[in-house]
Amino acid sequence: MNDNATNNSFTEDIPSSIENQHTYSLGEDKSTHLFSSPDSLRALTTSMISQATNKVRILSHHLNREIYDYEPIRDAISKLARAHSRSTIELLIVDEHPLVVSTQRLLELVRRLPSSIQLRVINKSYPYDESAMVLVDRCGVIFQKENSIYEGFANFNSAGRNKQLTEVFDHLWRHSSESQELRQLRL
Repeated sequence: MNDNATNNSFTEDIPSSIENQHTYSLGEDKSTHLFSSPDSLRALTTSMISQATNKVRILSHHLNREIYDYEPIRDAISKLARAHSRSTIELLIVDEHPLVVSTQRLLELVRRLPSSIQLRVINKSYPYDESAMVLVDRCGVIFQKENSIYEGFANFNSAGRNKQLTEVFDHLWRHSSESQELRQLRL
């Protein structure tokens, strides 16, 4: 799961007490952190996204409210989107209907900041393995094998894994489309 198992250490499930702390340094901490709960995933996601300086990419089935409607994560995305003109946030989803119906606050950010935050829907004709990921700058990775199960790993300094998953993300992104339902909501 990591780039170099001999140089990287594994840490077990992350306690939710790190939620508002930058316990792990993006680009420096080479440990692979395992998680197995929504609280741990939320804490790791908050920590990683809040340290982003340029780019955040999220692949999720429907931007699960339990994770992405969490105020510190939304605030970190908003802060990055407003930081500078080169900031990019790409959100790639499989099913847009739950997102439209739930009117998440993250969706409001997408509507208000369309030049920095893009939301697209995966083309159903391309293979998708139900995984979920967060890719931050060129080194941060959070990965779930199955989107609906809160188990996976995070690594704050894994350029190799980030590059590998970025290729997967880019392929899906190139063949995705703008959400028709979300486009209608903007009008």
